[in-house]
Amino acid sequence: MSRRHIKSVHLRGLLSPVKTWSPARGAPGAIIDYIDLSSIDNELKQITSPQRISADEAPSRARQLVHTGDILVSTVRPNLNGVARVPTNLDEATASTGYCVLRPDPAELWPDYLFEWVRTPVFVAEMVKRATGASYPAVSDRIILESEIPLPPLAEQRRIAAILGRADELQQKRRAAIARLDALAPAIFAEMFGDWRFASSKWRLVPLGSKLDFLTSGSRGWAEFYRDRGAKFLRSQNVKRDHLDLSDIAFVEAPATAEARRTRVQSGDVLLSITADLGRTAAVPDDIGEAYINQHLAILRSSALVPRFLSATLACPAGQADILKKNREGVKAGVNFDDVRSIQIPDAPLCEQRTLAERLSEIDKLKFSYCAHLAKLEALFASLQHRAFNGKLSSKDAERELEMVG
Repeated sequence: MSRRHIKSVHLRGLLSPVKTWSPARGAPGAIIDYIDLSSIDNELKQITSPQRISADEAPSRARQLVHTGDILVSTVRPNLNGVARVPTNLDEATASTGYCVLRPDPAELWPDYLFEWVRTPVFVAEMVKRATGASYPAVSDRIILESEIPLPPLAEQRRIAAILGRADELQQKRRAAIARLDALAPAIFAEMFGDWRFASSKWRLVPLGSKLDFLTSGSRGWAEFYRDRGAKFLRSQNVKRDHLDLSDIAFVEAPATAEARRTRVQSGDVLLSITADLGRTAAVPDDIGEAYINQHLAILRSSALVPRFLSATLACPAGQADILKKNREGVKAGVNFDDVRSIQIPDAPLCEQRTLAERLSEIDKLKFSYCAHLAKLEALFASLQHRAFNGKLSSKDAERELEMVG
């Protein structure tokens, strides 16, 4: 089926009405499920954190009565594509007016097909284009309802939705496996070194400064040295919780100055965010190459500490609590070098540190493999999605491709 044979129809004519109400007047004293704008996980496209609130204390935006299968589309920051289906356990929940609630007529528009459509780059791009407001971009319900959707026959909608649903299920399973690995690393650390916030540790605690050979932070004034390629320039967004993320990397041509040499990272360094996103940490890998840091990061260099042990220590709950306790919000948000040196860490022997690093390295390898597989699944999903809404999705080809990648 070619794209020109698929008619496009305004969404408004394919939907059933959604009721609104005032919880305080309609159910005084009751406890209701409330879906606010923070309840949806933009990556998972699921409602992950609904609230249980008193109807009497419901905010003014708590107005829309939703049912199982309704599709919520966030009207704010449309570039984030905050969309999700209402699950069975949230039937008759109340949703914020910050969502446009889509309730398709199943005789005309298959619900799963609509859900797949509002996730497409085409739909997102249209919403972004029509959004208003520079600092808080948003679209109105009217804009969403007047947008058009390619509308093949119902049987074709079901076929497309089934294929994309299967591809999405594979992605979700892989993301869940990655999440389990992310939870395993801190569990291993806790097993070996405990949590010194609540109970006496089997390890003596010492100030981090007693173990450091070198401590510095990045400097300002790198803007003129930005390039399309060159040395890596590490910023706070590259440092996550106990890992380095180079998916959004900047590049610089570093000047031949002492300041640049001071802020150049080495393999085995540990990076710590000291202002923005305070407390994020990562060990620098051996293959980092030439790289420098900005003013929001500090370099921690030590011959007495295994880098992965130090990073995991700072990332664990006790380490994070110590860092955040030192936050100088009243003067200037962040921590200074004296604060960093005073952070308490277990005085563990190198053999124990290396054991931890080896165990975490095995998790890292598995996670790398899973992430590479997820990238392939995401690329396949995007390809299937594009072909589906352009009338070029073959069931046979899709089945073969899913088998190969899944």
